[in-house]
Amino acid sequence: MKVKVFSIPAVGDEYAEECVNEFLARHRIAQIDRQLVNDGAGSYWTVCVGYWQPDAATTSRTKKNRVDYREVLDEPRFREYAALRDWRKKVAESEGVPVFTVFTNEQLAHIVRLASPNLKTVSSIEGIGKSKLEQYATLVLEELARHRQASGFADA
Repeated sequence: MKVKVFSIPAVGDEYAEECVNEFLARHRIAQIDRQLVNDGAGSYWTVCVGYWQPDAATTSRTKKNRVDYREVLDEPRFREYAALRDWRKKVAESEGVPVFTVFTNEQLAHIVRLASPNLKTVSSIEGIGKSKLEQYATLVLEELARHRQASGFADA
């Protein structure tokens, strides 16, 4: 059994709900646990889903077992994801580190899916610990905000 954790703003966020519902529809669910994190206006649900690996026919994987994010993300989110990958490449090159040490593709995809991207929601993403949060989270959120502003999706 595998586990997937979602953070969903307490005040209705249809996109986050769609992401959870889509995930639930594609997997055999073993268990679901949920917890409300009460933080005033920033309150959110943490939903932990235990699931069995989906059939090969339902995955969006290539021959090398990689996710094709063009298939997973809608067009506006994919453009954001692509912009964050470009940003990540520049950061990694300037620091002389591999791109995955900044953020993985999966983490970038998760960031663009966040309804209210902020330090708290980014910190809840698997693999983003204190060090990554301190080094890159503010920068990636600024880059996402710039991209959304330039694209006319500032409220996305």
